[in-house]
Amino acid sequence: MPETATTGELEAFADLVWQACDGWLVVTELPSRRSHWVPPGEGAPAIVAAVNACAPDQNVYIGVASRRHRTGSGRGKAGDCAELPALVVDVDRADGVHATELALPSTRADLDDLVARFPLAPTAVIDTGGGWHLWWVLDEPVATDDPATGELLERWGATWLRLGAETGWHLDNVWDVARIMRLPGTLNVKCDPPRPVHL
Repeated sequence: MPETATTGELEAFADLVWQACDGWLVVTELPSRRSHWVPPGEGAPAIVAAVNACAPDQNVYIGVASRRHRTGSGRGKAGDCAELPALVVDVDRADGVHATELALPSTRADLDDLVARFPLAPTAVIDTGGGWHLWWVLDEPVATDDPATGELLERWGATWLRLGAETGWHLDNVWDVARIMRLPGTLNVKCDPPRPVHL
């Protein structure tokens, strides 16, 4: 991984999101699908180490929710998840590499217009090199097997699909508990040349 993955940006972000989480965290490389597991309680430095263990030609993601256990292969499914520390929104940008022909925002001003339609500002905004990942860190993680969490995610998704429709932009469906998202300090290697992923 690029040297930027060892900077304070990644460690501070990891600490902000997962400090209160119990369970395993999984860092995943794509397209290779190789996973790097962070044991419970090891925190941000171990996340940085997992990111730095990834191959430089891979896109690097992390599971938003912690996992109950280390799975035999892959990054785990919904039933493997334990706690959800944040709600996320994935906004693709028109200059990225995407599998849609639908309308996408092209500027940070477009993103700001979308975000202004929601009453709470995001805790963090990550520029992925081809869009933005918006994070709302919860006051405390919620159990993924609690029916209320499923209802929360359904309402969250419906809200953002409505806000996207109001602006005329397509938003990716990222409302599932097993979702993986990009980490700051890595590279988006879908782009040529690769673009940095940063806060």
